[in-house]
Amino acid sequence: MLDDASWDSVEWASDFIENRPDENTSPTDALRISTDLQYSSSSTKIQYVIQSNNNGAPRYIFEKIDNQTLSAAIRFNYTISLNLSINYIGQPFVSVRSCKDFEYVINSIAVNLYKQSYR
Repeated sequence: MLDDASWDSVEWASDFIENRPDENTSPTDALRISTDLQYSSSSTKIQYVIQSNNNGAPRYIFEKIDNQTLSAAIRFNYTISLNLSINYIGQPFVSVRSCKDFEYVINSIAVNLYKQSYR
């Protein structure tokens, strides 16, 4: 079982970058349009894939995953009267994932992730 110090060491294994420009506009008094674009990129070094056998001994296979996602939150608000409005909210996205650098764990019982060697 991992102790608190070991969980802190997980941070080295993942990077996350995010950029979020947004725009709000009101072409008329009754219509409001807002968009929130978001680009995120993340990389995770230790993603478990599968367990295999190597001469009867278990071998745990890990990989590095790179994700890139582009999304847009789009909101339309059309006010018909003080008591009635029409809202539309949509969030389309495109995401690309690549898996590479397959490795296996040398010391799987190490409490600290820094002490688990990968090949």
